[in-house]
Amino acid sequence: RNPCEEQNGGCEHYCSYSDRRIHCRCAAGYSLQSDERSCREINPCETENGGCQQKCFFVDKRLSCGCEPDFVLQPDGRSCRDRRLSCDCEPDFVLQPDGRSCREVNPCEIKNGGCHHRCHYQDKTVTCDCESGHALQSDGRSCKEINPYPKPERRLSAQVPLSEQGSDL
Repeated sequence: RNPCEEQNGGCEHYCSYSDRRIHCRCAAGYSLQSDERSCREINPCETENGGCQQKCFFVDKRLSCGCEPDFVLQPDGRSCRDRRLSCDCEPDFVLQPDGRSCREVNPCEIKNGGCHHRCHYQDKTVTCDCESGHALQSDGRSCKEINPYPKPERRLSAQVPLSEQGSDL
């Protein structure tokens, strides 16, 4: 007679019987306990904190991460950043790699400030100028080549073959 047929052999989830022995197994997401009969839901927070940097929560079969006070959860949903150490910059300024200082944005460093040739930034104003041989156009940004040699007028001339020219040889 198979003891698994009676009260599932004492197993909480699955029972199998072979070699005159009862073997209990658990459903996916559960682990067999030391009594080799009961099953307990696996809590991913118990292994490497569920991949969370600070706090791990496992409720209703869902894992979520959290942060200690004064820390904020990052977009990856797992890591935390200390909000007391974060800096923000005013408009037209950019945070430096040190994460603490700001530097004014120089528009000339971004697409040459919109200038065709040279860009200058001073007193929060962009000015453009052109390389030698070019003139700044009315838009204040474009440069156009100045032609120092105007096109010569076209003159018609007749060429007379040497054989038809008189020679004084």
